[in-house]
Amino acid sequence: SLARLAHVPSQSSIFCFVVLQYNKVELTEQCVASLRLLRPGSQRVHIVIVDNKSNESVIARTRELFDSSADVTLLLSESNLGFSSGNNLGYAYARDKLGARFVIVLNNDTRIDQGDFIERTLSLFEQWAFSVAGPDVVIAGGRHENPWNDNVYSLDEWKTLHALRSSERQSYLETGKTSFRK
Repeated sequence: SLARLAHVPSQSSIFCFVVLQYNKVELTEQCVASLRLLRPGSQRVHIVIVDNKSNESVIARTRELFDSSADVTLLLSESNLGFSSGNNLGYAYARDKLGARFVIVLNNDTRIDQGDFIERTLSLFEQWAFSVAGPDVVIAGGRHENPWNDNVYSLDEWKTLHALRSSERQSYLETGKTSFRK
């Protein structure tokens, strides 16, 4: 529910990564290795791997790598759910079963090299109270591969949007009703 996501996490909350996998266990292994190098600060970190109906040898290798890992949960989809539904399966597990306050959704070919990623994410959340954030995607060679937005906001426009979202958030916390205005 939005109520569980609309506040600054406590020191005991879970910061969760959902990693979608389909037949590329070596990429998943590299992704998880990069996540384990992040500095967690005061957060407990958990990784949910959603296997999107890979072949049996990939599932066996994934189990071999992660079944004994307390920080990893492996979810095996009964069919290939595709990108969105596969991620939704992992998100729902992180939110409903683990009680995660933050859920980061990643493809298994993603590596996070920014050691303070968790701390910076929490700091940005305290400042901007966002519901969804996207990365600055930088590929080898330093080129930025980010989706275009029809609007490029100035800092003043971001501050105005932040004030609006903060007001909406407070209204939700007080009334339980949501509204989103542009």
